Amino acid sequence: MKQLSGGQAAVASLQTEKVEQVFGLIGSATMEISDALYDATEINFIGVHDERTGTHMADGCARASGKAGVILAELCGAAGFKVERIGEVGEAVQAALDCERPAVIDIAIDPAALYRFRRDSFKHRGG
Repeated sequence: MKQLSGGQAAVASLQTEKVEQVFGLIGSATMEISDALYDATEINFIGVHDERTGTHMADGCARASGKAGVILAELCGAAGFKVERIGEVGEAVQAALDCERPAVIDIAIDPAALYRFRRDSFKHRGG
């Protein structure tokens, strides 16, 4: 399996979801994903003046197209939830769903541990 940077992994996820445009600002906190977006010719990066404007643009695009609206921002007023252990993922997702505003879940887990968790979680299912 090819090792990807965090930015490349995020862009690969956007490609999997068939995202066609990403709105946002290029800044020091978003540089790695900005570099990966530069190489992703099928995703159009649309620079914006500020996060609020980009959020409205991504929302409008999503509503008009029925596809995901994506904003790349350093700060956008969302509730933040940080996950550092696999057992915290479900709780963070529920908290984000219960939140009455946009939410971001920052998952800081070793990818190998997360892969083992996903693989093992389906091992004993079935009839």
